[in-house]
Amino acid sequence: MSTDLLYIEVNLTGYGTHGIRRAQEQGLTTGLVCRDPQEYSRLDPDPTRLVDTVECVDTYDTSQLMRLVCALQPRAVIAYDDYRLLQTALVAQSLGLPGPDPVGILNCRYKDLTRKATAGIGRDVQHTLVPVDGTVTGSPLGYPCVVKPVDDSASSGVRVCRTDEEFKAATGSAIDHSTHGRGYRCLDAVLVEEYVEGAEYSAELLWDDQAQAWRLLGFAETLLSRPPKCKELAHVFPARLDPDTAKLAEETVLEWLDATGHRGTAAHVEFKIDDEGRPALMEINPRLGGGDIRLLIEATTGLDVVDLYQQLWMGRPVTLPDRPWDGAPYSVIRYLTPPADGVVRRIGRPESQDEAVLDFGIQDIGPDGVQATNTSRLGWVITRHDDAETAVDAARAFHASLSFE
Repeated sequence: MSTDLLYIEVNLTGYGTHGIRRAQEQGLTTGLVCRDPQEYSRLDPDPTRLVDTVECVDTYDTSQLMRLVCALQPRAVIAYDDYRLLQTALVAQSLGLPGPDPVGILNCRYKDLTRKATAGIGRDVQHTLVPVDGTVTGSPLGYPCVVKPVDDSASSGVRVCRTDEEFKAATGSAIDHSTHGRGYRCLDAVLVEEYVEGAEYSAELLWDDQAQAWRLLGFAETLLSRPPKCKELAHVFPARLDPDTAKLAEETVLEWLDATGHRGTAAHVEFKIDDEGRPALMEINPRLGGGDIRLLIEATTGLDVVDLYQQLWMGRPVTLPDRPWDGAPYSVIRYLTPPADGVVRRIGRPESQDEAVLDFGIQDIGPDGVQATNTSRLGWVITRHDDAETAVDAARAFHASLSFE
């Protein structure tokens, strides 16, 4: 019997497992194609135990993947994992299945191609491609600058550099981590970019199949740790942007997406607003926003973006509301991080919590503890309130009330 929805790997942050459950609630049969089932054994729930069938193949090898999918004859394929989006889009196109345009995925996955496609739109960001063979020992753009892998994800390897020493450390780190934890080998080059001062945001969008156009679900505001790592510590949804800035940002984001040719699925577009109010592109991710931003969108608008994302990959009609955040409450997710680097032995939970706290999760600490840095995510808390500052303060107070040993 043909599978209704075949997952080409899933990500490790729960989006895929949520999608599998939603598909099964709708009476769909599900299958998972993966490189190594053991990669998911530490997840709870383990997606290999949720689906109806599991098949193993090297999912980085597009020809092997296509051969297997041809034999399985699913009604639809889908990818959540950044490193398999392009392969899955190519397989879908080749077999006449629903899916996004592979060229658009390509132009977003590779950050140097994104820069080329979007040149002249919004605030220009100086950039150049640099090999990681040790021949370049200082920033060709001066300081401060940003060093980032061309084709990695989730801010892995992204560093703000202010000296030659930091630059060499950043490029050296790219060499040391050239093979990703999921077995993906990054290109032997990094993108060096001008550092743009300004607040950071992301635009969360889905393709409206009926209108054949992108729909903005809202802007998320990103709160970061200090340089050089600049890790995401919290998100506020919808972002606290004045109407004129929000209007310009929306227009610019749509121009960026049009320039890349990305369409038919989801987009998570990261950008900054500089001191002159101009949007400056950081990167375009051809997928749903990570960091559990989906939970904030659902808490604020009631939209299950994972389910909508799956409908698009299945070729089902999707119609989205205009400005779904209007009149809705604010929601905040704050990641629970330890105050210092070291081994975390125990996390003490608060005895009471603010009524604005909607939900939280804290990682279980085993008898050997957990090796962590001061930006490691050992849990999260979500708050919701009609007033943005109250929601932010409630999340901050919850984090401050935790005791770390």
